[in-house]
Amino acid sequence: QIPNSLLEAARGGDNDACERMMEENVLQKLREDFPERRSSIDYGFAFCTTGAVGLIKHWLAGGCAEPPREMTRLTYRMIHNMMTHGLARPVSED
Repeated sequence: QIPNSLLEAARGGDNDACERMMEENVLQKLREDFPERRSSIDYGFAFCTTGAVGLIKHWLAGGCAEPPREMTRLTYRMIHNMMTHGLARPVSED
């Protein structure tokens, strides 16, 4: 579930607070899920967090048509997929 404090921060435009709350709620779980990629997780998470805050703002601007639980799942799935597929291999240095 998306915490009410995160929704309020997003409504108020406080991106820093949104990102801190995302970190508190998601980053530890990702570190547990991907221990072998710990060095990449912080960068990947920073990238994903910016997108997740945008996703929440878009949802709020659209009148919250989807249930909060669905948005929570969608957000986590997008971050999880990025960590699974986006960080699966190192970027080549061509």
